[in-house]
Amino acid sequence: MEQFPKTCSTVCSELLINENCDLSEDQLTSLFSNMKKLIGSLTVISTKYTSGKFLSGMESIECVDGSEIMWILNNQMLELGLVKLTTINCKGITVTGNKRLEKLNMPNIKNMTHPTNSNKKVGVSISSDLPSFCITTQEMYNFMIIDTAEVDYIFAKYCSPVTGGTHLFGSVEIGPNDYLESMKSVETIFGSLVIRGTDLTDFGFLENLRYVAQLEHKPAILIENNSKLTNVTFPNLKRIRSHTADVLKFDLNNREISTNSSLCYELRKSLSLSDFAPTFDGFACEILEFMEKQVKDTKNDAGSLSLIPAVIFLFLKL
Repeated sequence: MEQFPKTCSTVCSELLINENCDLSEDQLTSLFSNMKKLIGSLTVISTKYTSGKFLSGMESIECVDGSEIMWILNNQMLELGLVKLTTINCKGITVTGNKRLEKLNMPNIKNMTHPTNSNKKVGVSISSDLPSFCITTQEMYNFMIIDTAEVDYIFAKYCSPVTGGTHLFGSVEIGPNDYLESMKSVETIFGSLVIRGTDLTDFGFLENLRYVAQLEHKPAILIENNSKLTNVTFPNLKRIRSHTADVLKFDLNNREISTNSSLCYELRKSLSLSDFAPTFDGFACEILEFMEKQVKDTKNDAGSLSLIPAVIFLFLKL
């Protein structure tokens, strides 16, 4: 404790806080009160602290040697409490094995970068042994809008509904007689978007929708039984996530789009989806492409066979 640079706002240290630390939470709070930037690494493991608010003044963490932030096996911890943390330059952040963790309380994350490769995403792995563990919609929104954050390993519930016209909480279902004007201002859906049984030809009414974040094992977006749908492009959609591989599903829509592998690949690329998504009537892009080729080859073979009688007739005439 005596050797720690208490008066410095930037500290270079591989900071390890574990079961051998005999300082109280108040003492740690005093120790770290001036630290705003940490260069090195941060590991909080197997402690008995109820909160990580002793690091609440920290604004940025810059990891070295490809390390990551780790909060694991802290069985009394209820929240992280990193309320001022905005910037993470680390391989990843892992929060797991904390039996009583109720919430993150990390409302201000703005920037996440990989320290050794700017093209790599920063791993975000967050879970708790407590079934009621939740993250706020603001925290999820912060992760979603950071392109470099990998958000597929966040296992939680949403803490509470949000209010306001641009963010919607829970599943949103659009049917044949629904008023679409109200959807034009929506930017984020914290749940699923379902468009079912409409006469829509495109998704132009979703002109401001950018993020759909589903935390359950359900598709983030389900489009089904829309017989007139011809354009599957979402005007400004940037990112969707779910705990299922079927994150984006099209079922029983216009036959023209359900057999077009090019549309499938374009959607996958635009939303940076995995090789399993999207699906059209249960088929991934590769299967659609294969079936298109089979149909084309069959037509070509049939065309070749139709020429045989003419060739035979010409031969006999000669």
